[in-house]
Amino acid sequence: MPQTLTTELEAVNYMLRAIGERPVSNLDSIPSITKAIMARDTLRDTSREVQERGWSFNSEEQYPLSPDVSTNEISIPPNALRCDPTDQSLDCVNRGPKLYNRTTHSYSFDAVVSVNIVFYLTWDEIPESARKYIKIKAARVFQKQAIGAPDQASLTEEDEKLAFRDFLDSESCADAPNFLNNIPALNRRVNPVK
Repeated sequence: MPQTLTTELEAVNYMLRAIGERPVSNLDSIPSITKAIMARDTLRDTSREVQERGWSFNSEEQYPLSPDVSTNEISIPPNALRCDPTDQSLDCVNRGPKLYNRTTHSYSFDAVVSVNIVFYLTWDEIPESARKYIKIKAARVFQKQAIGAPDQASLTEEDEKLAFRDFLDSESCADAPNFLNNIPALNRRVNPVK
């Protein structure tokens, strides 16, 4: 049987095993108040938290957002975690599902606005190195919440750090020409926006 990428079900079952719970056979028919639901929600929250930093796999620069022809409003993609105009002279912010122009005090735009955007991707869209890191981080968080006693936890911060290191190694290969400039989360730390 060929190996496949880690599925969301496998990640949830990994988390359940970390607290001594039995695995589930699927995520679609589990009762609404169970440890499996809590594990799945923790996994998704952790994925969102990790992805919000922006990585090579979920970030795009100079992404064009066009105004609607009838309203001149610019809708932000529903899975956008963050979008910032690339033109620093534009004073725009996200307000709900639309881009808001703070200079004109309106949602109206006359032209395409290019943005640096970070997308929230579903589990199936993220690379394996990110899945591994998110799975281990989520399992450690879930284990801490479910058990509450740190001395009984089998997953440690060291496990998480090793998974994060592997993830960063994978990120450096994704945009090899210039490691620090091509990983948005690291670039913001090294070159903060003023």
